Amino acid sequence: MDKNIKDSLMKFALQNGVKFDNVNQGAVISKVIGEHPKAKEHMKEISIELQKIIKEVNSMSKEERIDELKELAPELLKEKKHEIREGLKDLPNVGKTVVLRFAPSPSGPLHIGHSYIAGLNHQYKTQYKGKFILRIEDTNPDNIEKDAYKMIPEDLNWLTDNGVDEVIIQSDRIETYYGYALKLIEENHAYGCTCESEIFKERLSKMSPCDCRNLSTKEHLQRWKKMFKEYDDGDAVVRFKSDINHPNPAMRDFPLLRINTSEHPRVGLKYRVWPLMNFAVAIDDMELGITHAIRGKDHADNAKRQEMIHNALKTSTPVPISVGRINFEGFDLSTTETKFQIKEMKYSGWDDIRIPFLRAMKRKGYQPGAIRKFAVSMGVTATDKTVGKEEFLKSLNFFNREIIDPISNRYFAIKDPVVITVKNAPKLELEQDLHPEKIIGGRKFTTHENFYIEREDLKNIKPNELIRLMGCLNFVKKGKIFEYVSKEYGAFKEVGKKQIHWLPQDQSQLVKIKIKLDDNSDVEAYAEKLVEKVKENQMIQFERFGFCRCDSKNSFWFTHR
Repeated sequence: MDKNIKDSLMKFALQNGVKFDNVNQGAVISKVIGEHPKAKEHMKEISIELQKIIKEVNSMSKEERIDELKELAPELLKEKKHEIREGLKDLPNVGKTVVLRFAPSPSGPLHIGHSYIAGLNHQYKTQYKGKFILRIEDTNPDNIEKDAYKMIPEDLNWLTDNGVDEVIIQSDRIETYYGYALKLIEENHAYGCTCESEIFKERLSKMSPCDCRNLSTKEHLQRWKKMFKEYDDGDAVVRFKSDINHPNPAMRDFPLLRINTSEHPRVGLKYRVWPLMNFAVAIDDMELGITHAIRGKDHADNAKRQEMIHNALKTSTPVPISVGRINFEGFDLSTTETKFQIKEMKYSGWDDIRIPFLRAMKRKGYQPGAIRKFAVSMGVTATDKTVGKEEFLKSLNFFNREIIDPISNRYFAIKDPVVITVKNAPKLELEQDLHPEKIIGGRKFTTHENFYIEREDLKNIKPNELIRLMGCLNFVKKGKIFEYVSKEYGAFKEVGKKQIHWLPQDQSQLVKIKIKLDDNSDVEAYAEKLVEKVKENQMIQFERFGFCRCDSKNSFWFTHR
């Protein structure tokens, strides 16, 4: 094979390997053909050679790939990184100030499904230097987790880097809703209805008003008062008086308030008349000055109902921004089911490593900026999308790696350790880098002939194959004996490429650690002594294993590779 083509295969494989964990064959071939068009005539030969090169590059650490590429084609390291769009398309009808809101119900803490809408809102707040309000919508006493009042603001402030400007809780505003309900009744925009539900629906379907609709304002005010003392659950509701002939049945005389005598987890039995979602949202958006409302397209009818209420109150309505649903396949996003599983002790809590809730993602080592970048990458579109678990994690890990790679110190950790003796290995005083690009040195070792390596690596060592202990020495297997060859990396490069990590068999230089994996299992390992100084919440990388977050002293949670 032409040497120039072979060199191109290697340099583009290394370049791809610097960007990603595993080399993409198609991406390499595409670049090689771009540089050598005639290479298409030898694709079979090229594919065979590229497979060998990919295997070689995949066995290297990222730092080794960078070192190789520096020697072979340093200009490729200066190539501009693929730019991910940082912003979103412009908002329509932007005035002096943009005010946005994120409005979850307090049924539990936030999960990755919430992060999409929350991330879009935060991005627009940032783009327009606007205001971002968290509004906890708790007017349904029957579906509330009391701890969520504390967890939701914590989750959202973590996700937005403390970008929440104001927190509103609807159960604090009941008297405000009563005031506007009274106003609508007095001005003949709403009425008290005591019709049975089925009879009302039947008449409404025929565009026929119920018997209550045209009663006097005085009678409706009397009914309003009775809702607080005499009527029971289901006896009466307040309805908005809309166009009874509206082509969309959902727009005809929809309910605004109802009676619910259930005890509210936050305010107890203080109130028995509760606003329904459309009424509470319409009043809040008006009073809080919300300018743009980003919500799922399944709320399109709700947006129209709220606009009707705003028109009756002679106020403007927020610009509706409808987005499609993201279906996260492979994840259980049911707060109710997860709550049950926690009570049954299947999960340890809302931060269990196995569940897709933000508290767990945080503890696992994901950065809020990575989750926000994923939301922005999905964009503002009304098209529903299905995102599989593998696809989601691949994207999220890419964004997360961009953030944590520059700040994660490198260390060795050996799981399932076995001892090998490298015959005739010299005594060495070694120092390795804490970070290949930022912190030179800092990791000191004293070695001789005995080393810990992983059992899996031992199984894969072939007879007469040159092996390098990363940053230490080269050896070869002769029968059952491991023989020292040299210590220079340059000599190793000339005859072989396989490298494995290691630790000295000297307990004074080691510390026992525990790493929690995605399936909630724990792996015990030896790590270099310096790991004892890693602080809680610090991100690190165990070479050839992956990024981890320090959960407590000598205890880590696996993030991703």
